[in-house]
Amino acid sequence: MPTIGILLPGSTLYPSIGIDFLQGIRSCYNFHEYNDFDIQVSTIGFGLKDDEIYKEAEKFLLVNNADVVVLYAEDYHANKLSPLFAAAGKLLMICNPGANYPIATGNITHTIFHSFNDCLCTFLTGKYCTGEVGGHEAILATSFFDGGYRHFHAMNNAFVLSGGEIKHNFVSHYKKEEFNTEALAAFIKDNPTTRKLMAVFSGDMARYFYKKMEPVQKEFNLQWYGSPMMFDCTAGDFEEPKPFVQNISGYTSWVPLLDNESNREFNHFYIEKNGKDPNLFSMQGWENGLLLMEYFKHRKDAINTESAINQLKHKKICSPRGSIVINDDRLVLGPAYLVHATNNLDITVEETITDVSMALSEMIAQIPETEFSAWRNTYLCI
Repeated sequence: MPTIGILLPGSTLYPSIGIDFLQGIRSCYNFHEYNDFDIQVSTIGFGLKDDEIYKEAEKFLLVNNADVVVLYAEDYHANKLSPLFAAAGKLLMICNPGANYPIATGNITHTIFHSFNDCLCTFLTGKYCTGEVGGHEAILATSFFDGGYRHFHAMNNAFVLSGGEIKHNFVSHYKKEEFNTEALAAFIKDNPTTRKLMAVFSGDMARYFYKKMEPVQKEFNLQWYGSPMMFDCTAGDFEEPKPFVQNISGYTSWVPLLDNESNREFNHFYIEKNGKDPNLFSMQGWENGLLLMEYFKHRKDAINTESAINQLKHKKICSPRGSIVINDDRLVLGPAYLVHATNNLDITVEETITDVSMALSEMIAQIPETEFSAWRNTYLCI
């Protein structure tokens, strides 16, 4: 019976992030009647403290004899943790939304990186915005929190390298009581030729941005382009179940209405099992369950963990977001969907990029070599 250790962060922004992720894993195993396993769970704050995470991972390996440890935190933790898992001969699965660029994996073993590919989606959205009718000028808006992750750079850089010009950068406070868009609204009124706005927000900040800027968007006929979390429908403790928006487009990895068999099975079973709608985090948990089932299947006959990982590479696995694969750099990749939302986040899917490998290579080629600031805590965990 394999033992799975799961290290989960907490969040005041999305309080149920760990619960939803864990419910997704358990629901996946329940649905597939995969019961021959033992799950052990521990918490890691906001996924920030290297030594604390190392200690908990080491405990899973030494005390619980875990075969796999699933860590919901940023990819950079692999630099310290992967040698530990190589010494133990066990698998480390690092999960997160993917709001930072992938790290170099040349010297990393015994590790798989499982994300929503958030950076890649914002990169694609930046390119898409440049090519849309409405000119090559745009406003880039984000919050103090969201702007500290590399997806903000990905959207900005993709837009500029595709021929666009950023005319104004707006950064809001990350506390809702201090949220104010007056400076942004004033720029829009004073610059009638700039009608494209790219937005990178999540949680409360996304809701407040929609609420305060919707009248401005309507008055000046703004074209909005958003990061993946702008299309999130997680109710949480927000004022309304869903925000209202005139129109917004962007790329994302998953929305509940995707029309494929795996997604229909996931939605139906998850609601039946847990009595609530699934979200991005529960979907990622379900997908993580699928990946681990495949890994354990290969690990039975593989000579070691690295051999099992290599057998998994490029193997197509049916997920609620479509067909996913693990590439040569140990990154889990899935389709990217161009979606459009109106009214109360009524979403339609307008385009599907099934194979994102070329876009990923293009994005990685433009990552700056110089150091640039970023939050160290796991994205969405504050």
